[in-house]
Amino acid sequence: MLVKTKRPQYRLLLNRRPEIYDKIPAGLSEDKLDVELYKQQQLWEFDTVKKKHAIEEKVKHDATADSAFQKLFDEYCESITELSRASLAEYVARRKAVIDLLEHALEMDENGRYGKESRIHRIICPMQTTSDEIKLDDMNLWLIDDRLAYHHFLASDKKINTIPVLESNVDKRMDLAIFDAALSYTADPENINSVTIVELKRPQRNDLATEETDPITQVYDYVTDIKEGKVKKANGRGFGNVQQVAFYCYVIADITPTLKKSAARAGVVPTQDGEGYFGYNPNVGTYIEVISYDKLLKDAKQRNRALFDKLFEPKLKELEHPEMIGR
Repeated sequence: MLVKTKRPQYRLLLNRRPEIYDKIPAGLSEDKLDVELYKQQQLWEFDTVKKKHAIEEKVKHDATADSAFQKLFDEYCESITELSRASLAEYVARRKAVIDLLEHALEMDENGRYGKESRIHRIICPMQTTSDEIKLDDMNLWLIDDRLAYHHFLASDKKINTIPVLESNVDKRMDLAIFDAALSYTADPENINSVTIVELKRPQRNDLATEETDPITQVYDYVTDIKEGKVKKANGRGFGNVQQVAFYCYVIADITPTLKKSAARAGVVPTQDGEGYFGYNPNVGTYIEVISYDKLLKDAKQRNRALFDKLFEPKLKELEHPEMIGR
């Protein structure tokens, strides 16, 4: 039942290598069974790598004409295809786990309190880091926008004057600053051509209308601060023209009465579903989108629903040995 309900990424492993059932002891806990299945997955990948080296050796010695080579080559191609499917299944399963984690983080605790914004921040991206210090898989920017994963540089919970792609004396700390996100294009890959700023607020926080706490004002100030400094090129030699950089701002927070006041004062337009706001500020020179946590969660689920349905509710006729899945 573990594979069927919680670890569907191993379905293909059990389907294609049914001998594994005899290699794993019965009665293991879910955690230990998960470890054993992971080991078997790694062995499958190791066997595939050995086939690859065997093929390379035969090619090197011009031994590709015999039937044994063709059989080896066919087995290798089949394994690569199936392992790619298994890798995709693991990727989709991880996305679902992240969404479930975010949904739980937005709930009240047993004392009727909501979690701090740092809890949500860490789900989207580790704090006090840059993209040079963490793996791509550690970042879940797709919760906001899938395109944000394709960036030149990211700074998470860093002060503006410590971000290496900027030259600035400003001591303010941004939640997320994403440089060269795939929202605009340039012929010069060394130039930073867009900056995306993300500001997160604690769920149900209702004091967001003052000058110090207004998140829309905060992101506008960040844009102004960056524009007053300089943007470094990727190679560190010289600077781009920051006035020609496109800016995109996201404020992610629950739509409380004080946030509604902030939005009205900023002149941003409510979205059709009533779960956010959007607009362009020509004076600051930035696009802005305010997204409620409900909308963030709902949109993430919707964008991934087809993948989740395919992985967690597969049609039995698509499986070669469906009778083995529940073993």
